[in-house]
Amino acid sequence: MNRQPRLQDVFDAIMYEPADEVTARELQTWLSMLFPEAKWKITVRNDRLDIGCEFDTPEQKTFYMLKWS
Repeated sequence: MNRQPRLQDVFDAIMYEPADEVTARELQTWLSMLFPEAKWKITVRNDRLDIGCEFDTPEQKTFYMLKWS
């Protein structure tokens, strides 16, 4: 059975990867597949990945943040 990865699966896969542009692109791809409602922005800052997301409206942001929590 082929299931879609969960968010925890994604984080487990990158846990020991370097915080670089390659990992940031991979993470952005995975998050965009798992949660396409958001516009994901992953940046590398001080050897860490900074993960953020944006929505078209404040209502969408509230809805999806509650849905995903």
